[in-house]
Amino acid sequence: MDFQLIWDVPDGAKWFAFCSLGWSYALSSSLYGWVNNILRDSPETRSFTLVFINIMAQSSTAWTNILTYPTTEAPRFLKGYAFSFSMSTSLIIGVHLLNLYLKREK
Repeated sequence: MDFQLIWDVPDGAKWFAFCSLGWSYALSSSLYGWVNNILRDSPETRSFTLVFINIMAQSSTAWTNILTYPTTEAPRFLKGYAFSFSMSTSLIIGVHLLNLYLKREK
């Protein structure tokens, strides 16, 4: 099966998608703030958790781009766009599930 991407879109839409890519980095600062807030009573646990989160983030981003966005597939990046879409969708679903869980806990 051959998957095709929609590539015949206006340049403005491509530029918007490129510029809005920076929003993907907003999660890390929110996550670090959330960990600091939740673990404020335990400095040892908080520091371990923050280091662990940072290690996982750095180790995953070191190889993910190489595998999902190989330069040989430029400019269409079929694997990369599919990966980014699936991770974004997973993140949205995960946040909604977490929100439901936290509402039920109250």
